[in-house]
Amino acid sequence: MSRVVIKSAAEVKAFEGREVGVSDWITVDQDRINRFADATDDHQWIHVDVERAKRPSHTAICWYR
Repeated sequence: MSRVVIKSAAEVKAFEGREVGVSDWITVDQDRINRFADATDDHQWIHVDVERAKRPSHTAICWYR
């Protein structure tokens, strides 16, 4: 696929439904998640505490009240 340059918000519509910027898959393992948590200072247990996140009562990362 050739390089795609979108110069304005209006041009985005022309690409609707098309693949744009396809790249190779990456592995998102726990090490990568931990490094992201370090970089963003987001150390919520749901991301970094694997054993706690596996508990049946802790399966959702988002919920509505």
